[in-house]
Amino acid sequence: MNISQYKTKIASRYMPVDPEQIGLKIIEAEYYYTSVKHDGYFAALEVKNGIATLFDRNGNPLEIKAIANAAKDIKEDVVFAGEICLFKEGKSTNNREVKAALDEPDKFDLRFGVFDVIAYKGEEASIGLKEKIELMKSLAVSKEVFAIEQTFMESRKDIIAFYKAIAGKEEGAVVRSADGIIYKIKPSITLDLVVLGYALSSGEDEILRELLLGVAKDKADFQIVTKCGNG
Repeated sequence: MNISQYKTKIASRYMPVDPEQIGLKIIEAEYYYTSVKHDGYFAALEVKNGIATLFDRNGNPLEIKAIANAAKDIKEDVVFAGEICLFKEGKSTNNREVKAALDEPDKFDLRFGVFDVIAYKGEEASIGLKEKIELMKSLAVSKEVFAIEQTFMESRKDIIAFYKAIAGKEEGAVVRSADGIIYKIKPSITLDLVVLGYALSSGEDEILRELLLGVAKDKADFQIVTKCGNG
């Protein structure tokens, strides 16, 4: 199972959309499925012959007992794509907290939110979007392995209303179109940052690898904000 290949294939279908441009950038389609965007950690869950295995984005196995044990109840051979989410007080947290929790998964409420079917019964899942949604809802039914709630919508007006209802409460929204395009709706924030340092890759070809970024507080006073990879 080539997880990175799936990621590349699906990523090419994602289109970022500013909330103010929902009616302009989202192309008219027969229907849409819209969901709250979970800020988790991408992974794939394979269930084969009653054995469940969780893989990270690079195809390496992950051991999260609560998710693996719940997935054993799935009676069909299937490969799901989804997000490993960390829940606190019944609400999904952010990606940064998820990554930290992965070091000691047994101490945290980690769950797997399913958003796609990669394979079903040993073959690539080539079924339509509606069929995939129903399949996920029928198989991913536990607390630890759940189908992310996706609401059927017929117009872009419905999507605008949905986003207005979650704005400020959730990270954003994901819209899956009947035409196969996936839209990610998130507000954009622009920052003017100063390059404070950089790192080059080792070897003969020194390629820029990372930037250290900050804000200028005064002429000779800077506040470090973040580091940024070249991707």
